[in-house]
Amino acid sequence: MPRLLRVCLCFILLAGLFSCDKRMPTQPEHGSGALHFSEEILPLENDEYIYRQSVEAGPELQEGLLFCWKVETLSGEAPSGWFANPDGWLWFRTSEGDSNIPLSQPGAHRTLWTSRSKLDFDFYSLDGKLRDLIVKVELRVKKADGTTSDYHCGFKSERLLSSRLETDFTEGAVTGAGLEFRLHEIVQNIYVEGLSGSHFMFRLNILNNRLEVISEGEWHSSLELRDAYRVKLGLNTEPALSPNAVGQYTQFESYLVSRQGLEEANPKSIYFRVRDGFQPQALIYGQTLVGLGQNHYSIDNTLHKPEFYNLIPQNGNRFNRLLWENETGWEAIHSPDLKLHLQWGFSGQFGGTFPGGELDVTNNPFDHELNLCVDANTGTSYYSQVDYFYLRFNAAPFPTQPHFVNPIQVTHAGKTWLRVKNLDHNAQSHIFSGLSPGDYQFEVCVVDAQGTVSEAATTTISLKPKVPFANRSGILIVDDSRGDLSLSPEEYVNNFYNTVIPTQWGAVQRYEIDPYGASRNISSVLLQQFKAVVWHSDNSMYAPNLYYSMDALEIYLDMEGALLISSTYKLATYLQTICDYYPSYAASRFGLHGSQDFGVLPTTKHYFIRSEAPQNQGNMNLRIDNAFNSNVRLRQGLCGISWFNYKSSWPYYHRFGCKAVDHPVYPPSQEEYDLYSNKYVGYQHGRIFVFGVPLSYLEPQDVAPAVAIILNRLLEPSKTSWRRK
Repeated sequence: MPRLLRVCLCFILLAGLFSCDKRMPTQPEHGSGALHFSEEILPLENDEYIYRQSVEAGPELQEGLLFCWKVETLSGEAPSGWFANPDGWLWFRTSEGDSNIPLSQPGAHRTLWTSRSKLDFDFYSLDGKLRDLIVKVELRVKKADGTTSDYHCGFKSERLLSSRLETDFTEGAVTGAGLEFRLHEIVQNIYVEGLSGSHFMFRLNILNNRLEVISEGEWHSSLELRDAYRVKLGLNTEPALSPNAVGQYTQFESYLVSRQGLEEANPKSIYFRVRDGFQPQALIYGQTLVGLGQNHYSIDNTLHKPEFYNLIPQNGNRFNRLLWENETGWEAIHSPDLKLHLQWGFSGQFGGTFPGGELDVTNNPFDHELNLCVDANTGTSYYSQVDYFYLRFNAAPFPTQPHFVNPIQVTHAGKTWLRVKNLDHNAQSHIFSGLSPGDYQFEVCVVDAQGTVSEAATTTISLKPKVPFANRSGILIVDDSRGDLSLSPEEYVNNFYNTVIPTQWGAVQRYEIDPYGASRNISSVLLQQFKAVVWHSDNSMYAPNLYYSMDALEIYLDMEGALLISSTYKLATYLQTICDYYPSYAASRFGLHGSQDFGVLPTTKHYFIRSEAPQNQGNMNLRIDNAFNSNVRLRQGLCGISWFNYKSSWPYYHRFGCKAVDHPVYPPSQEEYDLYSNKYVGYQHGRIFVFGVPLSYLEPQDVAPAVAIILNRLLEPSKTSWRRK
């Protein structure tokens, strides 16, 4: 503090003039007085100082009048060197009074009336601190006709008291009619024992386009509010915000008052233009609509931010995951232990900042909290706040929860809702448990500080019952092949799989993966309807999208599902990924432990000509003469496939059928022949059969019986001893 004083005292004097009767946008009228105030610092030795307070009757008071002064100090005593009567009015020496008689003694030498229109009071610091000063002043003025007028005011200081006004908008902004003004006390560099802020006085004024006050509001005390440092105004508050007329602004003005009555000299203010028609927008956050249960979970806790996986506590190596999106909302497979996390909010609540400093509303609950209120129609902020949420679940008011503060039921739009006050994040989320299978509709409205209710945000959550294996029917073909005339002609490939997949287990249906859309994340709700899934990715330019459906496939396989995969050398990329990052999944579902278990036939080596099944029952030859791929026709072989090293645990497999070394077209060397002839292009592990060869490149008359054999092994209980009874 002494160093701060030296900085201030290097200017020798710092003085300011303040008045109780200035009627300006930034200066309050207090009572009907005409009192002016000033203050200055006078330096002394050893970092001590004199704090001088001056009070003065305004110049509008006529000369020759008499004044009677009363001051109130922190200590409750008259300032040093001054004396007062029992009521606190100061004594002055009469013009003929004996100067040898002290004013403390009664007599004709003293009077309460003086012609002095200005008084100075000095207070000395001790150890850099002030222990006393004037906090309030009262003035009685006697006019020439003998009448008197009284004026009173707290001492106005900018050195002892100061504040900061904080809003979500800047000067001149267009706003709605529900705003919050946050008021902060600023600690000054003059320390006064016992001096601290008590409350704020505030009011609303109306300004014209030249920012001149055309209507002054009444002053209100923030002591009347729930939080004396936070003023929330709306259409129905006192004072009330209302839309401005054309060419006008509203001004909010405030100043700080200490516990002792000292007042901030220079009020803080901000002006803005209030408009009507703004409406908030309610949101249901799909990013946090997650579940966790026996039939709905994720085996991956790296795709999202860590806080995502804390929405519902993990269960062993299973983590909460998003519900799958469908045409009407969201879905998951039900289980008795399923927990469902819901989160709701409003547009403008979350976002970030552009490089230029502008706010970017993302409505992503994992981004920074902006707490803007964005208009539903224009997408622009109108600087209001959301005060309440209206909630419904399953066609009824949302069930009351312990973490909701004072919830009540209200009627809106012909429905009954649970109204929850928006105090903190506890009012914006809930975890359900014990839900039964079925469709649940969740509805949310938000109410802003204007009292305006948003349109309802609604979504339907379908919790589908688990389908036992015995109740499933048919085969699902997952088409993960991007059309290409040379590598994967769409019409031919579609017809091929429709032809070679048997119908003995029920109808064959097709699901097409959109590599750029949500459909590449296939739903386990869909998969569980089928006995088996055939997933093919025949275009060697692209890796299969198996990674994005890893959870769905794991859930499906865990519920006795069966999976046949057909792909290219790009399959090895996926397998390497799961071996590196999900080793337990790679081992349990694919029987793989690393790159030592698989590899690729380079795209320059056209050596594959057939797959060879045990006892040659189910061999499949490469389609060469009528191949849609010109390289296969020209080089009499297929390149760019995945191969596998043999494992004795495989119950069934297909070997790599390699060109002979004497083949007339692009033959392999003996070393290459020996290498690839000992590789395998397909194998069974548990409920999965993996082909590193795109089946559509093979002869359809060979593929059909071979696929039937494989599916029989995966699906027929008599041939699959691993199936749970």
